[in-house]
Amino acid sequence: MLISMVGLTFLSEGIPLYLIILGNGIAGGLFGVVSTVSWPRFYGTKYLGEISGYNMSWVVGGSAIGPYLFSLLSDLSHSYFLSGIVMAIICVVLIFLAIKIDNKNIKV
Repeated sequence: MLISMVGLTFLSEGIPLYLIILGNGIAGGLFGVVSTVSWPRFYGTKYLGEISGYNMSWVVGGSAIGPYLFSLLSDLSHSYFLSGIVMAIICVVLIFLAIKIDNKNIKV
Protein backbone atom coordinates (compact mmCIF):
# COMPACT_ATOMS: atom_id res chain seq x y z
CA MET A 1 0.00 0.00 0.00
CA LEU A 2 2.95 2.31 0.54
CA ILE A 3 3.72 2.07 -3.19
CA SER A 4 0.12 3.09 -3.93
CA MET A 5 0.31 6.03 -1.55
CA VAL A 6 3.50 7.31 -3.20
CA GLY A 7 1.72 7.15 -6.56
CA LEU A 8 -1.35 8.87 -5.11
CA THR A 9 0.75 11.65 -3.58
CA PHE A 10 2.11 12.59 -7.00
CA LEU A 11 -1.04 11.66 -8.93
CA SER A 12 -0.69 12.27 -12.65
CA GLU A 13 -0.41 10.25 -15.83
CA GLY A 14 2.67 8.11 -16.22
CA ILE A 15 4.74 6.59 -13.41
CA PRO A 16 2.47 7.65 -10.49
CA LEU A 17 -0.49 5.94 -12.15
CA TYR A 18 1.53 2.75 -12.62
CA LEU A 19 2.64 2.91 -8.97
CA ILE A 20 -1.00 2.98 -7.88
CA ILE A 21 -1.82 0.02 -10.12
CA LEU A 22 1.23 -1.94 -8.95
CA GLY A 23 0.69 -1.17 -5.26
CA ASN A 24 -3.01 -2.02 -5.30
CA GLY A 25 -2.34 -5.20 -7.27
CA ILE A 26 0.29 -6.41 -4.82
CA ALA A 27 -1.81 -5.46 -1.78
CA GLY A 28 -4.95 -7.07 -3.18
CA GLY A 29 -3.11 -10.20 -4.23
CA LEU A 30 -1.45 -10.66 -0.85
CA PHE A 31 -4.49 -9.77 1.26
CA GLY A 32 -5.93 -13.28 1.20
CA VAL A 33 -2.57 -14.89 1.89
CA VAL A 34 -1.73 -12.62 4.80
CA SER A 35 -5.15 -12.90 6.43
CA THR A 36 -5.23 -16.67 5.97
CA VAL A 37 -1.74 -17.37 7.30
CA SER A 38 -1.26 -14.76 10.02
CA TRP A 39 -4.20 -15.56 12.31
CA PRO A 40 -3.44 -19.27 12.78
CA ARG A 41 0.27 -18.41 13.09
CA PHE A 42 -0.19 -15.93 15.91
CA TYR A 43 -3.33 -17.26 17.66
CA GLY A 44 -3.60 -20.96 16.81
CA THR A 45 -6.56 -22.70 15.26
CA LYS A 46 -8.85 -23.22 18.25
CA TYR A 47 -10.76 -19.94 17.85
CA LEU A 48 -9.89 -19.29 14.22
CA GLY A 49 -13.49 -18.54 13.16
CA GLU A 50 -13.96 -15.93 15.88
CA ILE A 51 -10.60 -14.31 15.18
CA SER A 52 -11.22 -14.22 11.42
CA GLY A 53 -14.68 -12.73 11.99
CA TYR A 54 -13.26 -10.05 14.29
CA ASN A 55 -10.61 -9.25 11.70
CA MET A 56 -13.22 -9.00 8.97
CA SER A 57 -15.25 -6.53 11.04
CA TRP A 58 -12.16 -4.28 11.19
CA VAL A 59 -11.71 -4.67 7.43
CA VAL A 60 -15.32 -3.62 6.81
CA GLY A 61 -14.96 -0.69 9.21
CA GLY A 62 -11.76 0.42 7.50
CA SER A 63 -13.48 0.14 4.14
CA ALA A 64 -16.07 2.62 5.38
CA ILE A 65 -13.69 5.02 7.15
CA GLY A 66 -10.94 5.06 4.48
CA PRO A 67 -12.94 6.70 1.66
CA TYR A 68 -14.34 9.23 4.13
CA LEU A 69 -10.84 10.23 5.27
CA PHE A 70 -9.62 10.46 1.67
CA SER A 71 -12.54 12.70 0.68
CA LEU A 72 -12.16 14.86 3.80
CA LEU A 73 -8.44 15.38 3.21
CA SER A 74 -8.91 16.01 -0.50
CA ASP A 75 -11.61 18.60 0.27
CA LEU A 76 -9.25 20.36 2.68
CA SER A 77 -6.27 20.40 0.32
CA HIS A 78 -8.07 20.34 -3.07
CA SER A 79 -5.82 17.47 -4.19
CA TYR A 80 -4.82 13.98 -3.16
CA PHE A 81 -1.35 15.10 -2.06
CA LEU A 82 -2.29 15.44 1.64
CA SER A 83 -4.24 12.16 1.56
CA GLY A 84 -1.25 10.37 0.06
CA ILE A 85 1.16 11.79 2.65
CA VAL A 86 -1.07 10.97 5.65
CA MET A 87 -1.79 7.45 4.45
CA ALA A 88 1.88 6.84 3.56
CA ILE A 89 2.81 7.81 7.12
CA ILE A 90 0.22 5.37 8.44
CA CYS A 91 1.66 2.65 6.17
CA VAL A 92 5.19 3.29 7.47
CA VAL A 93 3.99 3.13 11.09
CA LEU A 94 2.22 -0.17 10.37
CA ILE A 95 5.35 -1.57 8.70
CA PHE A 96 7.44 -0.77 11.79
CA LEU A 97 4.77 -2.26 14.09
CA ALA A 98 4.71 -5.43 11.98
CA ILE A 99 8.48 -5.75 12.27
CA LYS A 100 8.23 -5.46 16.07
CA ILE A 101 5.75 -8.36 16.45
CA ASP A 102 7.09 -10.98 18.84
CA ASN A 103 6.77 -14.42 17.24
CA LYS A 104 9.11 -16.30 19.56
CA ASN A 105 6.62 -17.45 22.19
CA ILE A 106 3.77 -18.42 19.91
CA LYS A 107 2.16 -21.82 20.42
CA VAL A 108 0.35 -23.22 17.41
